[in-house]
Amino acid sequence: MVDVYGIGILISGKSGLGKSEVALDLIERGHRLVSDDVVMLTKKSNVLLASATEMNKHFMEIRGLGIIDVMSMFGIRSIRYQKRLEVVLELSLWEDAENINRTGLDHDTVEILGTKIPLIHLPITPGKNITVIAEVIAMNYLLKHYGYDAAKAFQNKIKSHIANKKSRTEMPRRAIEYFEGDFE
Repeated sequence: MVDVYGIGILISGKSGLGKSEVALDLIERGHRLVSDDVVMLTKKSNVLLASATEMNKHFMEIRGLGIIDVMSMFGIRSIRYQKRLEVVLELSLWEDAENINRTGLDHDTVEILGTKIPLIHLPITPGKNITVIAEVIAMNYLLKHYGYDAAKAFQNKIKSHIANKKSRTEMPRRAIEYFEGDFE
């Protein structure tokens, strides 16, 4: 569980995918660790609050290196004792991924303790920069919170272009079919 630009992101996925390494990279970039491996969730009103257990507070396991103390290594600004859970980022291997969201128009959720939380399915491959993608997820969440949805804006732009019949002469037929199929 990490705090990225003020957004609480729970990174989930199979063991060994690199969740802790992503969190460590985010910490190195100035974001904050809430908990590694075991995350305690409590519900207050309709808000889920995440925290570490007393045992794992500000400690991380990095495979091949061992246990590190994030607070001692990166300072008090690198940790949070509690953070609201706002997004679940589920990592999976590319080969295991099904129905990848290509446009951002479909919004998955996961229900935790009776509360629906936005869920991002992210297939990973070697060399993919998950840290930057996690930062973009946080910024995109903030933009949506303040009323701007890039996927909807892009959809409206394409629909307007198609309605003006400019696209029929400028855009290849295959592109028109792709966009009409995904956006209607």
